Amino acid sequence: MRIEVVATEVSTIHKTCLEAREDTKMNQDYYNAVTKMEEAGVDPEYIVGWEGGYVLNPPREEQRVTEAYEAGYEDGKEKNADNFSSWTK
Repeated sequence: MRIEVVATEVSTIHKTCLEAREDTKMNQDYYNAVTKMEEAGVDPEYIVGWEGGYVLNPPREEQRVTEAYEAGYEDGKEKNADNFSSWTK
């Protein structure tokens, strides 16, 4: 199922980012933002995009990019955790 795959991606990216970065402030800001998004019921595609953009991962290949992912990726690159409310389900 696609939802299960995205949820796995979210958990994996979230955990990897927290383990890979030594900057405690970045980790806390990142963790707080993702937790807030998850608790608000934000589209998992947006969250995966936001996480990838936040840590400046290369974006997904074109055929896997969704509108929610792209919006999250751009917000993540800007470290902007204020625009996720339009992506709640």
